[in-house]
Amino acid sequence: MKKKSDALKKAFRAILQKIVEAKVRMGSDFKEASIGLASAYFAAGDFSRNVLDNVRQRTSVRLNTTFENIAGVKLPSFNLRGEDEVNEDSSLLGLGGGGQAINRAREAYTKYLKVLIIIASL
Repeated sequence: MKKKSDALKKAFRAILQKIVEAKVRMGSDFKEASIGLASAYFAAGDFSRNVLDNVRQRTSVRLNTTFENIAGVKLPSFNLRGEDEVNEDSSLLGLGGGGQAINRAREAYTKYLKVLIIIASL
């Protein structure tokens, strides 16, 4: 019983440290993503209609759930699968005006999403 308690305490301390680090990253990543979206709107104008027109019905990105067993306690762990696959049509979005700014905003929000998934796992 003592070994199980020690293992859980050790895992708990490690998780707490990861939570603190992820929350700090979450704040900076959200700020970066918001600034990226504002610069994309400045460069390309209102591109929301173009984005909605290029969205597919089903995405290739999936959230996998696995469970980690620590001393008999199951802890959920979430992972993204398929986030590296890029839609060919969306890469041409805003090609005439602000396409690079739109892609930078998309990358910043993808980075922010990964941090949110890390926090959800913890």
